Amino acid sequence: MRSLNGLVIFTVFGSFLTLYGCSVFQKSHTPPLTKQTDGISQIVSSIIELSEDSSVLILGEKHGNPESQKLTVALVKSLINQGNKVFLGLEIPSTSQDDLERVLVGQEPVCEEFISPIVDHPAYKEMLRELGMLKTKGVPLHIRAIDAPPSVQDRDGTMCCNVFVAIDSGQYDRLVVLVGNIHGIKHIVWAPEVSHNPQYLAGRLIQEGVKVFTVLQYWDEGTEQPKLISTTTPQGSALAMKVMDPVNHGVKMTGSDVADAVVLWPK
Repeated sequence: MRSLNGLVIFTVFGSFLTLYGCSVFQKSHTPPLTKQTDGISQIVSSIIELSEDSSVLILGEKHGNPESQKLTVALVKSLINQGNKVFLGLEIPSTSQDDLERVLVGQEPVCEEFISPIVDHPAYKEMLRELGMLKTKGVPLHIRAIDAPPSVQDRDGTMCCNVFVAIDSGQYDRLVVLVGNIHGIKHIVWAPEVSHNPQYLAGRLIQEGVKVFTVLQYWDEGTEQPKLISTTTPQGSALAMKVMDPVNHGVKMTGSDVADAVVLWPK
C-alpha cells in the first residue's frame, strides 16, 4: 500500500486543523465471493472472511432500517469473539464524541442534539445501548464519531481523515465503518454535467492506497431471507446499481465499481 505523505487541512468551526502524514500498509488480495450466503450469522461470517485482508470494512446502510443495526452489532460481536481489537466509526459528528461516550456508558440518553434525525431512529439507539454494554465489560472496542460537524461541508473528507487517524494509530486489528450507502461507493463516474465530482469516503480511501472492502444494503419486497450477494454476479451488480439510483452517475459503471457485495433484505 502506498504511503500517504500529504498535508490535509480542513475547517472546523472556522479553525484550521492539520492532519499529519499517515502510512498505511495494504494486505494481499481478498478472494472473491463465489456463492450467495443466506442468514445473518452466515452473512456476518462471510463478510469477516472476505474482508480479512482489507484495512477498512465499510458497511453501508439505508437509514431508518433496523436490520442495519442488528447486522452491525452481530458483526462487531463476532470480530471481538475472534480476538480482534475493533474500531467502529459511526456517522455522528466528531464534535459529539464526548456526548457519545456518555451515552455508551449510560450517563445520558441519546438525543437529537448529537445524532442527525436522518440517522437516528429507535434501532440506532438500541445499537448504541448494546455496544455500550459491550464496552462496560472491558472488551477491546473503540467507538468513534467520525462525521463532520454541521459547519463543515466536506463530510467525506472529514470522515476520511478520521479513519486515517485510526489506521495510523496501529491500535486496531479490524476497522469497521457504518455509514449511509453512498459513502461506501468505491468508485463513481459522475455524469458529464456534474462539475464538482469528488469521490465518497470509500473512494477517497482507495485513492490513497487503502484496501477497502465495501458491503452495501438493499431492501426488496420479493426477498424472503437476507442474502449476501457478490457484485461480480449479475444479480449483485444490478443491486449495487439500484443503490446508485439517487446519484447522478455516468452510464459507464457496473456494480463491481460500486461495492464488493450487497446484503439483500426482505422489505
